[in-house]
Amino acid sequence: MTSIRARLASGLAVSLALVLVAIGVGSSLAIRHAVEAYLTTRLDHDAQRLTMALRTLPDGRIRVMPHRIDPVFGREHSGRYYRIQTTASDLRSPSLGNQDLPLPALSAGEAITLRTTGPAEQPLFVRVHAFDGRGPPLVIAVAEDWGPAAEAVRRWQMGFGAITAVGLLLVLALQAWLLARGFRPMARIADELEELGQGDRPRLSTVAPDEARPLVLAINRLLEVLEERLRRSRRAAGDLAHALKTPLAALQGLVEEMPAGDRRRQEMEGRLAVMNGRIARELGRARVMGGAAPGTRFDPERDLKDLVATVRAIYRDRNLDVRTNVNTGTGLAADREDMLELLGNLLDNACKWAREQITVGVESTAPGGLRIVVADDGPGVPEAERPSLLSCGRRLDEDAAGHGLGLAIVQDIVAFYQGQLALDQDPVLGGLRVRVELPRTT
Repeated sequence: MTSIRARLASGLAVSLALVLVAIGVGSSLAIRHAVEAYLTTRLDHDAQRLTMALRTLPDGRIRVMPHRIDPVFGREHSGRYYRIQTTASDLRSPSLGNQDLPLPALSAGEAITLRTTGPAEQPLFVRVHAFDGRGPPLVIAVAEDWGPAAEAVRRWQMGFGAITAVGLLLVLALQAWLLARGFRPMARIADELEELGQGDRPRLSTVAPDEARPLVLAINRLLEVLEERLRRSRRAAGDLAHALKTPLAALQGLVEEMPAGDRRRQEMEGRLAVMNGRIARELGRARVMGGAAPGTRFDPERDLKDLVATVRAIYRDRNLDVRTNVNTGTGLAADREDMLELLGNLLDNACKWAREQITVGVESTAPGGLRIVVADDGPGVPEAERPSLLSCGRRLDEDAAGHGLGLAIVQDIVAFYQGQLALDQDPVLGGLRVRVELPRTT
């Protein structure tokens, strides 16, 4: 069991059940003891009254004067019985009928309590006294039917059990409500974490219970540390790229002074091209990202507009017509940096080859996916040569600016999101059309 709420609920339920069972057992024993004490006292009083109702005959025998005792002893199987024994007499109440009561041997002044079965299988509670008077030894046993008292105790136990069960259910329901209310802030924190992962919020709210606030603050501090590290790494990469441009340019000049057919020159030119490509990629990332915050949610309406403005500024001498069509509703649960890099490379590639017009389409797909289509009116690419465009550093026109990394970068991002990338000819503009299908990003 991993749920804290389930642990608390089960623990409280078991604890309450054990406490209520203990209370029920203790109460039953206490009530039973009280009933027995009451019967003992009443039977002791009956025994005393019987001694006062006795009359000794001239021959030494005794008899009970009926008018001095409770009439219930005269009704057969009434539930109230007595037996009186002396050396000369052995008297039984008419209510006993043919039954008998046990009279164990007792010392003078001794009294004991017995349980036996009486007339009509009645469970009897018996009190036996041995009286020590000036007359002959006298033993009196007084009994009462225990059945009604036992039934009353049983009914009380059933009522107590029913009330206890209902009370337990009410307490558990109240406890479930209190736990749900108590854990509601945790559910809110979970929702905020989901929003954080989708880029809808930069930090968790610090309005949290005292028990959860340290965790929230620790997560926020971790986010700050990660964002700062990411900014530093980006800044370092951009600074390094800028710092390497001048030495690489000088090295390129030295290589160009080598003989044209020299094998080493060709090898050096190839390696310099790769290095220049990587530098261009990092500089391109810095240019496209701008001030993008790590983990920010991608908003096509806002971000695509800014990206197109940036591209137009870069290619302002071309006077390109860049048309956008966004049909996604609200922001998408995709990382803004990844989408900006993907769209930035696609737009940059289209701007290099377009004659006049570029179209960019971004739309949502079910369930929760994203489709991006970028097309231009350039010369296009023959179908047989399209797969080679996805190779890092591969360019069909070596005279064009760039290093052949754009579509390779796009392919890396698409592969990360487990999407699909397709190249074909746009039926309207006639140039290259790049279609990107990304699955659900939530």
